[in-house]
Amino acid sequence: MQATQPTYFSQYGSLKLTRDVQGVLVVEFHSNGRPLTFTAQDHTEFVDAFYRISQDRANHIVILTGTGGAFIPGIDFPSFGNVADPAVWSQVHDEGVQILENLANIRVPVIAAVEGPAHVHSEYALLANVIVAGEGATFDDLPHFAGGIVPGDGIFTTWSYRAGAGRAEAFLLNPKPITAQTAYEWGVVAEIVPNGKALARARELGWWRRGYVSTAFGCPYSGAVDPAKVVEVALSLLDLGVDEVCFGDTIGVGVPPDVRALTRLAVDAGIPLERIAYHFHDTRGTALANVAAALSEGVRCFDSSTGGTGGCPYAPGAAGNLATDDLIYMLDGLGIDTGVSLAAVSEASRFIASKIDHRLPSRHAQAEEAQRKLEV
Repeated sequence: MQATQPTYFSQYGSLKLTRDVQGVLVVEFHSNGRPLTFTAQDHTEFVDAFYRISQDRANHIVILTGTGGAFIPGIDFPSFGNVADPAVWSQVHDEGVQILENLANIRVPVIAAVEGPAHVHSEYALLANVIVAGEGATFDDLPHFAGGIVPGDGIFTTWSYRAGAGRAEAFLLNPKPITAQTAYEWGVVAEIVPNGKALARARELGWWRRGYVSTAFGCPYSGAVDPAKVVEVALSLLDLGVDEVCFGDTIGVGVPPDVRALTRLAVDAGIPLERIAYHFHDTRGTALANVAAALSEGVRCFDSSTGGTGGCPYAPGAAGNLATDDLIYMLDGLGIDTGVSLAAVSEASRFIASKIDHRLPSRHAQAEEAQRKLEV
């Protein structure tokens, strides 16, 4: 469903701008509906276009993509004139800086959906928060050397930021296309998808929503909570379009039988296990036991916080969240691969504790602290 489109959407010849009712703006580069051949006029117009996009508060997500299976594949060099002329180059350089500044000033999540060649101004994609690439996507830098220009401006900055200065130099000073797989291995691309699926995947990422059902086991004001009511609220959230529902034990009164019962009730009501998550507070020391109960029912998504920091401003007496350190320690012991480094989380916990000058609730952090004292 399309929302009403503002007037600036139709003011740029090589940009197709469409926004849905949820505020997801798709920016498609094109030349008369075909893959974009970048021109000097585009260079000028994009300054204003990305400024207007960055200032439009109705844009909640911005997706940059191409047309016809290509991001930006080509450039019309003659349209720029003689870039060796200082007057010409001054305008080109200033516009290039302003485009990147305006892209960087977009204050909502930006996703680049890259298909095929991103051979001209790939830095536009690299300024996105997330880059999704079709498996046939390639990245290159056609304009600089071909136009007699050193690639030492914004494209070097963005590639250095994404891939590291050494790789950026090697890539830009010996311009040859790199594959989506190489860009993924360099940390430039976040995800590779089948050809033709990048935009669809960007849309999925752009509006993934989780709905929370707080005080799912007990309320500080009304006492025990009927699990049937909890599931009823969860179903309403799913009807509203959330992708996942998270049941929160806000004041930490739940115990494993409660967790198992709620999970089964939710599944029986038609909520898939993969769309269920839990958020446990460790007020009464039951958070890990509750995770184990949910795991036994097939749930695989849990909230936690480093060191067990946190609490709840509207629930008197609520302790911190389940500590990530404790959770990872248990999951590692169960042979469940989370991809999270316990050592790195422990280091973060120590850093937080040192900054707030307060002992953290995490049992793992406390055990590590005691062990360090023994080793001194």
